[in-house]
Amino acid sequence: MKQHPLDDQAAQIIQRYRGEEQKLISVLQEIEAKRVFKTMGYGSMHEYCVGRLKLSDSRAYELINVSRTCTHVPKVKAAIEAGVVSISAVKRIGKVITQENADLWIEQAATLRQKDLERAVATVNPKEAVKEMVKPVAENRSMLVVGISRELEQKLERVKELVAQSSSKPCNLEQALEQMAAVFLERKDPVQRAERIMHKKLAAETKAKATSLSNAHRTIQKTSSEVARQTRAPIPAAIRHQVMLRDRGECQGKTPQGTRCGCRQWTDIHHVRPISIGGTNDPDNLLTLCRIHHREVHGR
Repeated sequence: MKQHPLDDQAAQIIQRYRGEEQKLISVLQEIEAKRVFKTMGYGSMHEYCVGRLKLSDSRAYELINVSRTCTHVPKVKAAIEAGVVSISAVKRIGKVITQENADLWIEQAATLRQKDLERAVATVNPKEAVKEMVKPVAENRSMLVVGISRELEQKLERVKELVAQSSSKPCNLEQALEQMAAVFLERKDPVQRAERIMHKKLAAETKAKATSLSNAHRTIQKTSSEVARQTRAPIPAAIRHQVMLRDRGECQGKTPQGTRCGCRQWTDIHHVRPISIGGTNDPDNLLTLCRIHHREVHGR
């Protein structure tokens, strides 16, 4: 792996940050045990963390829950101090870990990805079914609460990737739902279908009236950039489909660790042998790459 001064600096800061975070957990344990927050005039640990330490609500809850877990299960604190598990992972196992099963859950927290860890916790600690709800939270904003299957979750992730790919911008869940609703309504809403038909009819009439005038002012000159673009034939749709099916839309570039990148958003089709030196649009000469790996190949 390549070395870089900024990478070293970031690693050192993270190490110090984690060390300070561990110290804070220990101090919070003592503050709660000795009821220091009461002495300071706060009614609860949460009020103290938010009011005195200026933590956000979510961060206060997280640190308090972790400190209490460390108190009830000392092995957890030892695992945090040894760098085996993160504080965010301990937060997720707090409701299921005990003195008896500590070794199992510490191992799970150390090895599983966040979503897999949350799923493992949910398996042994199932919560009540999520009640569907749309709750107003601002004048033009509402909060949507709904339980979904794992299959639908995977579909939503794919929609987010495709929206990000087409817009060249990150896509959140709200934007993905908006795109899905727009596509469905465009295809199924009879009102929108009627509006499109009327719009096309009016557009055709307008175009017919303007044809003679537009022909009089049309220019056939082409800029040098347009000519340059025409020298490279676009990749046929059938070939693109072949490459998409072969690569499954995933970046084939290599990470610094030598594994395949696998990114499925912001991808391009790359010519292994450039067209300018005799490369073709044959599938064997095409490769799916994410924007980062594509720029690396071209040295940009």
